[in-house]
Amino acid sequence: MRRMIVLLMVLLLAIPVLAQPDPCGNELLNPGEECDNGGNDQACPGDCDYDTCTCRKESAFVLFDLAIGHNLLFSKVQDLLHTIKDMLFQLEMKTIEIQLTDFNCSSQPVSFWIPAEYDPYGKLNEIDGLVKLTIQSLNKSITAGGVFGGITAETLQNANLNLSTAEQCIVNQAYREAFECKCLAYRVTLLNLTDNSVQCNEDGQCNIV
Repeated sequence: MRRMIVLLMVLLLAIPVLAQPDPCGNELLNPGEECDNGGNDQACPGDCDYDTCTCRKESAFVLFDLAIGHNLLFSKVQDLLHTIKDMLFQLEMKTIEIQLTDFNCSSQPVSFWIPAEYDPYGKLNEIDGLVKLTIQSLNKSITAGGVFGGITAETLQNANLNLSTAEQCIVNQAYREAFECKCLAYRVTLLNLTDNSVQCNEDGQCNIV
């Protein structure tokens, strides 16, 4: 008997909750509503959907939201592509650095003396960048009073002289000779390695020994 009385009381208490009307349309702004009838459409005058008590969005705004989302996604994709590109470039530069360090100038691949403007696989531009970056780093070390393998300001001057000769070779379309000057600047002048496989003359002519 007691259980039946408790069950009856629960049912009586639940009836008002179950019978509670939808607050949308009661002319009051209730939690979760953007607008309501009875003049409560200040958030979107004339554009209130009284069935859901939310503001209607024009197609232009929907397209704008989609475009914003697309642009954000595109931006993230672009950032990722730039990151991948930077990683690949660093890997490529490291490969070139190892190749130039481990093998003499006359044993380097043909792609090393081809400019990128003539062949997308040409590496002459990257080698030029590697040599210049090395000179710049060593110059900062010397300026700060550091010593790196006996490198001096005169050493860097000689390396820059080789690069100048290389540029003259490029003007003369002697790309292999230009590479040889850059290679010697890196291997012999900057790394103090022995390499008698090629020569770089100040008159702009580089000849294989």
